[in-house]
Amino acid sequence: MDRFQLMTYNIRNMRDDKGLHAWDNRKAHVAALIAARSPDVFCVQEAFWPQMEYLSGHVPGYASFGVGRDDGAREGEFSAVFYKTARFSLADGATYWLSETPDRPSRGWDATHNRICTKAVLAPRDGGAAVCVASLHLDNDGVLARRNGARLLRELFSAETEKYQCFIAGDYNAKPDAEPFQIMNQPPFYDARTTADECSDYASSNGFEPSGLSFGGGPIDHVFYSKGALRPVIAEILATKRGGQFPSDHFPLLCTFSAEAL
Repeated sequence: MDRFQLMTYNIRNMRDDKGLHAWDNRKAHVAALIAARSPDVFCVQEAFWPQMEYLSGHVPGYASFGVGRDDGAREGEFSAVFYKTARFSLADGATYWLSETPDRPSRGWDATHNRICTKAVLAPRDGGAAVCVASLHLDNDGVLARRNGARLLRELFSAETEKYQCFIAGDYNAKPDAEPFQIMNQPPFYDARTTADECSDYASSNGFEPSGLSFGGGPIDHVFYSKGALRPVIAEILATKRGGQFPSDHFPLLCTFSAEAL
């Protein structure tokens, strides 16, 4: 595999907004934005089951892996991995709750909500080396939950780096100067945005503000990767509007990795 594009996108849950920002008024734009860039893999956060169904029906060519965070089935938000079926098959997968009991639905430390990480091991259909992709969402309120969640991610995926090149993507609710980012941004993991040859230098959340490129003061959505055949060359934050509005309160982060850059 000489090129790999990975997107992470917090699509904003369908329950917290009415009017202009309601899911029914955003969903076509979300799907069109993803389809237009056609990444090999895209990771979503805050997706309830009807949102998963909508994306599955309106972004063709992908299968998904993931479960709801509340019951390990369809209840609660998904942090799911979508992958192109023409390019990959699912070799293995798991869901981890970011808590003291990661093997079952649970809420960790001082978190406001259950938080999960979805792991998908994807095997290229051309016979190349498999990759391990993770989609996650750290808690927005719990300081201890974010810190320990990042530590748990390192524990879970450090062993995976001995078998696969890993890509750990999602909404970390942490800017680059925050402790969870700094916990993750150490070998064997590296931040794709700051190590890419080209990168977008503005926030990854926008609060639905039309001028939201600097909202919050820095990115909170990140892709960390382990070293392997693929190296990041471009990390783009896609600030696409339709009718003057953003389709989510986060921007998608699209990272392009290439073997040719080694």
